Amino acid sequence: CSFSELGPARAVEYFVSHWWGEEFLKFIAALERFAKTVSEKDPVFWICSFANNQHGFEMPDRLEDSPFEHALAAPSCKGVLMVLDSEATTLTRVWCLYEVMRTHQLGLEFNLATHNGVLTAFSEESSFALKRRTSSQLRDDVAVLASKLVDLDVETAEASNPSDRT
Repeated sequence: CSFSELGPARAVEYFVSHWWGEEFLKFIAALERFAKTVSEKDPVFWICSFANNQHGFEMPDRLEDSPFEHALAAPSCKGVLMVLDSEATTLTRVWCLYEVMRTHQLGLEFNLATHNGVLTAFSEESSFALKRRTSSQLRDDVAVLASKLVDLDVETAEASNPSDRT
């Protein structure tokens, strides 16, 4: 079974787009930082590595039937959080780019976060606090993001399973 099946069922509120090579503690820090920017007291994240049974999962033939699509298109899904590492590797992964495309097609809110903070959620209060604590770190994150976006090419995006690229 998947980790998510061990607890009570809860409807997805935020789909998390990420790559499996990120440092786990930094991944959790990004989720925590994002959670502080939303109105939900205890937001429900859909994370594939916890939602899918990693020992018995087989991808269906049609993307529309995949658990990724079901989570993204769920009526309860309010948006997508893409977690970036220090190299913005997520933007080089074909599945993550697919998730960005579906986010746009479904009209969902899209956010970017690193362990340093949320790059897409600023208010006057959070901006002031961030300026005091981590502005240089967030500036570095934005610079890495900009560099990746300039070179973004779906044709060269990577996948763990080569058949996922077709």
